[in-house]
Amino acid sequence: MMTYLGAQKMGEGSEHWQYQWFWPDRSIKADENTARCYSCHQSRQDRQFMFTFTDALSFK
Repeated sequence: MMTYLGAQKMGEGSEHWQYQWFWPDRSIKADENTARCYSCHQSRQDRQFMFTFTDALSFK
């Protein structure tokens, strides 16, 4: 089944990003490990931790 990832920046630094996975009915997928999100986005610290659409297309 499909899930959705939400990200919200709550402050200035990387420690202020909040990630959460959701089911299509908008309930929280509590067993998901959001540490994976933080570790991947650390590589984009110089871009405020964001990936662009073109980056996503070329991701291997």
